[in-house]
Amino acid sequence: MTDSSFTAVKAKGVEKERYLSIQVLRGISAVAVAIYHTHLILAQPENGSLDVFSEVASKGWLGVNFFFVLSGFIIMNAHADDISRPDRLGRYLWKRFARVYPIYWIALTLFLLGAAAGLGKAQFQWSALNLGSAYLLTALTDNLTLPLQVAWTLFYEVRFYFAFAVLILNLRLGLCLLAIWFAAILVANIAGSPVGSGALHVWNLYFAVGAAFFWAFKHLNPRLGPYILAVGVPFALIMAALYGGHRVNDVQWNPLVLFALSIPFGVVLLGTTLSERYSKRFVPPKFFVFLGEASYSIYLVHSATISVLAVINAKLMTRGFTAPQEVVFVVIAIFSILAGSLFHLGVERPVIAIFDRNLRSGVFKFASRSRTRLAEIFR
Repeated sequence: MTDSSFTAVKAKGVEKERYLSIQVLRGISAVAVAIYHTHLILAQPENGSLDVFSEVASKGWLGVNFFFVLSGFIIMNAHADDISRPDRLGRYLWKRFARVYPIYWIALTLFLLGAAAGLGKAQFQWSALNLGSAYLLTALTDNLTLPLQVAWTLFYEVRFYFAFAVLILNLRLGLCLLAIWFAAILVANIAGSPVGSGALHVWNLYFAVGAAFFWAFKHLNPRLGPYILAVGVPFALIMAALYGGHRVNDVQWNPLVLFALSIPFGVVLLGTTLSERYSKRFVPPKFFVFLGEASYSIYLVHSATISVLAVINAKLMTRGFTAPQEVVFVVIAIFSILAGSLFHLGVERPVIAIFDRNLRSGVFKFASRSRTRLAEIFR
């Protein structure tokens, strides 16, 4: 099935719809986070205390909110047909691993090599448990200090991937466990003190919000898309204006506000994808689609790039080489996005191609051998 509004990707003989609007939204989210970190890093006293575009840039952390909602939506779009199909578990786990870990491991290792060489300040512990936690994206210690600080979101991603895996094994069991988990999150944050991180944090509910909006997407008439989008965009802008100016570290301690921020992004996502499904002419600029494809690499690389450029700029300032603050901000933000894009082209794409070509068949063979046994256990 082909259409100008989306591309159809075949996986094991089943066509999967890959909506270009989702790629555009991913790209916007990544750019928003890069702008936020440019603002945050340049505002540090050791980097010159540059404070420009703060009214807009300080809201860029909301790109993380959008990322989490998008993830729930995307996983459902890619793997809804795998639910209650334990024979597909190996394929699912392989795809999630291949898309997250190899690229992250390369970025993390390069960062550690730079820190070991004395580039920048090492604001993390070199202990085996701490580094093991960073590589596994699983907390093995209570005093976790991540080398790549942006990787904190990946801990939530991986946790959601494993939770979804239970749905693949058995729908009833998965729904039961998810209901217990989400209820525990609500009780812990509303009845008790807000949870700062981990399995009981409100961030985990964002994936459920994305999955719920995917369900709405599959059942609503695409003609409603433009109307939903017309409501969603001003709704998101109002919420961003009201709450987006606070730092993420402050808002994440307010569970009701943090959860409320997921809804407008879900509405925007629903309206955008329905509109694309409805329109036969939707072809976004290739540049924005590329930013979406490169969003993971941009997310992994941008912060370190900004830090290096901020240090260089601070040293130039001490030597009398100055430029307008607005120019410095824009140049550093653009270079951080460019660095991520180059990492995507030079590292992410080739690595994924290697994994797909050389290892996927082996995983599928393993999954095939395990199919009968899993089906019998979780039937």
